[in-house]
Amino acid sequence: MIDAEQTFIQYGIDSITRQLQRLYNKDKVMIMNTYQSSLKRTQRNVCLDVLGCDMLKVPFGAKLVRGAYVTEENKLALDQEVESPVFPNKALVDKSYNETMLFVLQHLSLIHICRCRRYAVCRSRWSPYH
Repeated sequence: MIDAEQTFIQYGIDSITRQLQRLYNKDKVMIMNTYQSSLKRTQRNVCLDVLGCDMLKVPFGAKLVRGAYVTEENKLALDQEVESPVFPNKALVDKSYNETMLFVLQHLSLIHICRCRRYAVCRSRWSPYH
């Protein structure tokens, strides 16, 4: 499991994780990335990673979380005078989480999971997947 970090280093982590998945996720998921639903780009990244793993016939593994570093990301964006990479409120984070989880569940046929269990865990009573 490779954990998520602040966006200014997450791009590198994502790239390294994809490379490690291609190397080590042969018959089962050994390397999993963490996706933060608080980031605006997460749904697109999960979609691209699922489709990329399908194309390469590599088992896809992921941990989807609501997110962290929201205050820090907003402050950094404000300091740099750029758009914040995180959603402005929890309702949009929850929407992103639910839609991303739904995408994964709807595309299980594309996710080559061999000798691996599928888990979807949620601690929020507002998520339809708890």
